[in-house]
Amino acid sequence: DLVEHEVLPSLRRERTAITVWMYGDIKPGVKVENTVPALLSDKETRKGSSHQSPRTIRDPPPPLPINKSSSPNDAEDHPRIFVTIPAYRDPETNRTICSLYETATYPERIYVGVVWQIDTSPANADSACLDVPLPNDTWSTTNVRQLTLDYRHATGPCLARATAQTLHRGEEYILQIDSHMRFRKNWDEYLLEQISQCPNSEKSVLTAYPPAYVLDANGAAECVNNETRSTILVPWKFCDGMLRQKGRLLNETSDVIPCPLYAA
Repeated sequence: DLVEHEVLPSLRRERTAITVWMYGDIKPGVKVENTVPALLSDKETRKGSSHQSPRTIRDPPPPLPINKSSSPNDAEDHPRIFVTIPAYRDPETNRTICSLYETATYPERIYVGVVWQIDTSPANADSACLDVPLPNDTWSTTNVRQLTLDYRHATGPCLARATAQTLHRGEEYILQIDSHMRFRKNWDEYLLEQISQCPNSEKSVLTAYPPAYVLDANGAAECVNNETRSTILVPWKFCDGMLRQKGRLLNETSDVIPCPLYAA
């Protein structure tokens, strides 16, 4: 299939776009519109979004539900998770790492690869990015791997993500995130349980856009509009020969939901 794509010009180097189209068959008796049953309608998705002033809560969201009876008692029996973080001049990066460490059920099984893209000149314009110390000196020394390059040489998130992948050291799972995120308690065990529910867990990918957060006057993160549901991408329509997509909020559910597109 030939579908027009937009590739923005680059002044530094030649840029090429690679698109992967995933094809498959719909199971007999299953209607297309019901293949993602936990999606909210467009009308429901718009409720409480841009038409309402943001409301925040100071209490953190509740821990994610996990099945403790099926979890190994020994942390050594748990798979390791490698978290990749491309960070472009972002002072939220270390807070993100602190959050994933403090909320993990087994932080000793979590490894982080950070690619810093900051000002490395004597001016040190991005010193605020390192103001927040990393958690637990021992864990930060053994479980956090870092690369630094000057932001003037950055060419976008794709190269930074690929560079972060080079810090992988054989961990069983990889989680790709942004440098400005917050985590709910038990996130690591929850994700492992979710992927184990997939029909073919070895070839499955969990994907979603996380809800937004804001910072209060003290720099603490707060949920926006009490929202903890995720957003997934779905095909929308063709416009000028290009496929357009939109986000849809997920209903609260413990089931894995088939998703037609990847979030990145």
